Amino acid sequence: MSKSNRLDYLEVLVYLVIFGMCTLGSVGGCEDEGVFAIRTDAGKTCLQIDPLTCNTTLAGSLEARDIPAITNLTQNLVVAVARIVDLEDALAETEAILNYTQALFEVATHPWISCIQRDNGSPCLVPVGFRDVPQPIAGYGYASTNIDGFNTPGNLVYWDLGARVVTVDSGNARVTSVDLTQWPPNAHEVWGGTGVPGMTNTTLLDPGALAVGGFGPVIRVAVADPGSHRVLEFSDNTGWTEAGVRGAPGTPGSSPETLNTPRGVAYDVNRAILYVADTNNSRILAFCTPNCTDGSEVIGPGAGLGRPGPLEVNPSTGDLYVLDLEARRVFKFLKSEGFSTRYPRSAQPDSGEEYVDLGVNHDLEDVFLVDSGNSRIVVAERWNNWTTNYVVIRGPETIVNSDPLFQPRGVAVIPLTGDILVSDGHHRVIRVFRERGVNGRCKGGMCR
Repeated sequence: MSKSNRLDYLEVLVYLVIFGMCTLGSVGGCEDEGVFAIRTDAGKTCLQIDPLTCNTTLAGSLEARDIPAITNLTQNLVVAVARIVDLEDALAETEAILNYTQALFEVATHPWISCIQRDNGSPCLVPVGFRDVPQPIAGYGYASTNIDGFNTPGNLVYWDLGARVVTVDSGNARVTSVDLTQWPPNAHEVWGGTGVPGMTNTTLLDPGALAVGGFGPVIRVAVADPGSHRVLEFSDNTGWTEAGVRGAPGTPGSSPETLNTPRGVAYDVNRAILYVADTNNSRILAFCTPNCTDGSEVIGPGAGLGRPGPLEVNPSTGDLYVLDLEARRVFKFLKSEGFSTRYPRSAQPDSGEEYVDLGVNHDLEDVFLVDSGNSRIVVAERWNNWTTNYVVIRGPETIVNSDPLFQPRGVAVIPLTGDILVSDGHHRVIRVFRERGVNGRCKGGMCR
């Protein structure tokens, strides 16, 4: 078998194993000598290969499923390589198959991933960088009240336990959840709000920031509603309808039970805490979830925060990231120090920069910021001690409908891949941007 034929076969093999969730093993009627067979969990043959001629036969159906055991699949693929290639080539082929497996694993679990198509049209395996045109993963591109459309998508989070992107749609006064395990995403659900603005326990007036947390079997969504001076907490065990409320509807205050224009929320799931940025009181409150209505001040005006806004919690350490809307900078507060000291995690802003949201890559400790007025996303990176805000995604200064980004309003990091999700306020869609460059390697872990 020629080298090129063998590599073509291996690419097809990995592609089908990952996307079809095939397992290696004999299949009834396929145990003839010289034939290598793969079957799905359901017992349907998805590929039969003659290793001498590289002829392949497809049978049955392929289904894109989740991959709970990528390590086992990789080990099986290595065994398969050893069976079909010359011994002296096994090491090189094993390295290639591992690279293919990793790339295809990401594509299979995140089907929106853009990639470079090969000349022969075979499966694309090479990720692209932030500068490449992203494809929308949700939204029509125009204002809509339909369940799978947006009016004004804003703050968003990626909920990794459910592979969902959850976003505030302030123009429709609701929270929308999109299932990303299907492509194209088509399982949109309302996770809060009715679509009609209001200040009842079932309605949102001016939804801003949100947080999502899984507490045992219960999923909770907290929504900051600054226009009504409240934070509402919806859950799936109530059908995403009536919410628990912190704050007095329509009445600003500074007591432990009241809020004044809250613009940030974040869950510390491991400690069952809901943090709220009480923006116009220059403080961060901690509420036990779901039942406490009185908040404890964990960061007060004396900490040097002007107008705390969007928040994010490191799920492992409990450390808190705060975007100060007045200083236009991100500060980190350590849980282990009782949130007593602020540590800058972004550079001094240039004039004209107005940051409206943040997203954190907790593995790299890189901080992404949404500069909505300038239609760009910037990042402050740990390797550079957060001293410079690099522009990683730049939209046009004036709107052109064909441009990939204009007036972004929210950003979130996908933990598995480092990709970022961005809500595009003008085009009313959610886009995904890849973290890696064309060769999968970037200085400082980023592509600029």
